[in-house]
Amino acid sequence: MVLKYAEKVANLFQNNGFKKGDTVAILVDNCPEYTCIWLGLSKIGIISGLINTRITGDSLLYAITVIQSKAIIFGDNFKDQIVSIQNKLENVSLYQLTLEGDINSMDVRGPLNGISDSSTETHVCNFNDPVMYIFTSGTTGLPKPAIITNQKYLQIVTAMRAFIGFKPDDTIYNCLPLYHSSGTLLCNGQYLLGGNTIVMRKKFSASRYFADCEQYKCTIGFYVGEMCRYILGTSPENDIKPTKLRALTGNGLKGNVWKEFVSRFKVKQIIEFYAATEGNMGYVNSDNTIGSCGFVPVYIQHLQARIKCNEETGEPIRDAKGYCIRCKSDEPGLQIGVIKESLPISLFLGYTNKKETQKKILRNVFKNGDMYFNTGDILVMNKFGYLYFVDRTGDNFRWKGENVSTYDVEDAISKVIELNDAVVFGVKVPRTEGCAGMSVIVPHDNFDVDLFNERLKNRLPSYAIPVFLRVVEKVPVTGNFKLQKYQFRQEGYNPNVIRDPLYLYDAKLGKYIYLTSSVYQSILKEELNL
Repeated sequence: MVLKYAEKVANLFQNNGFKKGDTVAILVDNCPEYTCIWLGLSKIGIISGLINTRITGDSLLYAITVIQSKAIIFGDNFKDQIVSIQNKLENVSLYQLTLEGDINSMDVRGPLNGISDSSTETHVCNFNDPVMYIFTSGTTGLPKPAIITNQKYLQIVTAMRAFIGFKPDDTIYNCLPLYHSSGTLLCNGQYLLGGNTIVMRKKFSASRYFADCEQYKCTIGFYVGEMCRYILGTSPENDIKPTKLRALTGNGLKGNVWKEFVSRFKVKQIIEFYAATEGNMGYVNSDNTIGSCGFVPVYIQHLQARIKCNEETGEPIRDAKGYCIRCKSDEPGLQIGVIKESLPISLFLGYTNKKETQKKILRNVFKNGDMYFNTGDILVMNKFGYLYFVDRTGDNFRWKGENVSTYDVEDAISKVIELNDAVVFGVKVPRTEGCAGMSVIVPHDNFDVDLFNERLKNRLPSYAIPVFLRVVEKVPVTGNFKLQKYQFRQEGYNPNVIRDPLYLYDAKLGKYIYLTSSVYQSILKEELNL
């Protein structure tokens, strides 16, 4: 069935003049046809651009054009989004995927009929040919299309199979978006290369996650980002503890959620891993060590390191000789991975934009001529080799002469507001050193800012309490359920622009006050001492 449908796709595009090296964008919700589409395109050497189904307008136009797509395959439900930008798309063919699974052209010639099931002329492809572009999540700016070659696809899927310990008879639950690497590579790759059964849901549902696992007798489930916290936020009255489920695997499960989540739903094993779509390294915590995002065996520790960096900018700190400084055990640092041409698994393929690719490469790190991939993440490794995520570089900031970890502050606030969404970042205040902390929160019902303040004081040192507080109804998330803070950081704390409730922490009073226009002006004029 999969190969037959893929053959139809290959025939359709080959007969319409597409050739090896062309790019075709895919804007389709989770469905069985999704994998068949990119598989069919790859058969004739076409690169698939997996487009985030959440984006519209200029963001959608950017994603399509940045990969130089010559065609778009889109689902019925995305027709209006495509039509809205159609006049800005030059020389881009449009193909609509119907509910029946047919792919029809929207060109003036009308639907394409008579698609052949016969074998296509397969183009010679090698390990280094790109098979797809997967966009990074874009939590700190515009997403970048990462290059996935045939080699990287095979490498990622098989490594995941070995480290997670998938068995041939495992039934895998996948509610992750297929435009993301976890959904398409780590999960669905297991049925292409391992023959596993996949139970696929169109979209994640916190209330249905374990119910689906039980109904379809799933043995492995995938999660990313904040999904486990959302599941934990559902009503206990409807709890289902799936009897066949032996493990959940994913990344982004925070320590403050881990224990309660496992205890409440009786999850036998959590297999947390650390990786990035464009990265050249990955680590797995396969023994239920709470809070760890991976384990680094002694025999591969020379392939990675944590180096000292500027807490605010994320720039590596170098010694008198110009080399980076390794962090010791239990010392947080910038995680990097060695790049060696002689070691294929360490290669960094980067993005379609060569300048962006070069930005992620550190050179002359420990000796002249060496190269390392810069993850942009601050991690810590203990003496046993367990890795723990600390923060993203650029998220940490200094206030009152102290380093503030946004991860730690978000963790504390999340507990205070009953696991609701919260993001923290630093904002500039005129003529003050460093950045003041600002938090954007989605409070629980009957939010009391004074009670929030008192509870927060019991969890954080005074310098880490957010100076600015913004209360919103919703914090946007990426398709892989990471909370976004980029837009909030750009908007800052100007009450003349922001319509959400804003508060300022008055250090003298020891409590939050409303941030009005007059108070804001006092800050700008340095009349109010923060």
